[in-house]
Amino acid sequence: MKAPIKHVTCIGCGVIGAGWVVHFLRSGLDVVAYDLDSEKEKYIRAMIDEAWPYVRSLGLAEGASSDRWRFTTDLGEAVASANLIQESAVENEAMKIDLLRQIGDLAPVDAIIASSSSGFLAARLRHNCKAGDRFLIAHPFNPPYMIPLVELAGADGLAPGVLDRATEFYRSTTMHPVVLNREIRGYIGNRIQASVFREVLHLIQEGVATAEDIDAAIKYGPGLRWALMGPTEIYGLGSGGAKGWPFFLQLLMGELEDGYATPGDFKPDESVLKKYSDDAMRIFDSAAFQDLCARRDRGLVQLRNLVAEIDRANSGASPRVSGQAVSST
Repeated sequence: MKAPIKHVTCIGCGVIGAGWVVHFLRSGLDVVAYDLDSEKEKYIRAMIDEAWPYVRSLGLAEGASSDRWRFTTDLGEAVASANLIQESAVENEAMKIDLLRQIGDLAPVDAIIASSSSGFLAARLRHNCKAGDRFLIAHPFNPPYMIPLVELAGADGLAPGVLDRATEFYRSTTMHPVVLNREIRGYIGNRIQASVFREVLHLIQEGVATAEDIDAAIKYGPGLRWALMGPTEIYGLGSGGAKGWPFFLQLLMGELEDGYATPGDFKPDESVLKKYSDDAMRIFDSAAFQDLCARRDRGLVQLRNLVAEIDRANSGASPRVSGQAVSST
């Protein structure tokens, strides 16, 4: 019987790593944060202070505290008592491979090692790690304390029971784990985001709209539906149900053939990237970065709580964090 996951170590404390610290604290866990840069301790504290009112609004697990963490620049000390190690170092494959080799040499024999990599294959990242059969991808979306999706990849190289244990752990912290049947670069969410980004650049190149208006087209159109349903569910509603689905699917395929999506060989040139960058900077200049972050987090709290209320009405279930009912206090 494996020990319950109560002690988590976050390796690498940039935006994602520090965001994981906030999330795990919200979930009532003890957290050790590790980074070679000792200044990251101040960065983590600033993120906790900024994010805590929002995660409190989402609901805290029993025993959750913004103080149940410590910082170290000693990797061995960081992982010594960890049940799960969440690696979020810079997205450099060679660097991650070497770091994971070190972690594998130092980690407890039953600790799960998870990488927040946004696109690398687990098979490559684990190949020098002696704990490779306990290593998997656990890719979050920014910020991890607000966005519940975590993509789990690399299951085909795991020892029996590791995937189930990891899946249950992330689910217990109110994340929504999605398990990939096989590995692919970029996983699911980032591949879809990359396709949307390519379409954004194509629309810029064709002079169809500004980046700001393209953002608005997503926010006030598909984005509202995507908060509640995936594309297949939405298309199913558009088809009118099972009877109309075959015709609707052919309609969708016809739209692809008629040019409703950018061809796969599209490669934007430097002038397109400059136009897009200039448009984006105008958006950033119109609102300070911290104001944008606060607006995002306020909106996500309201949206997640609303979606949870809708789900409860449909299922009669109560959301739970770490096995405890969520408190709104």
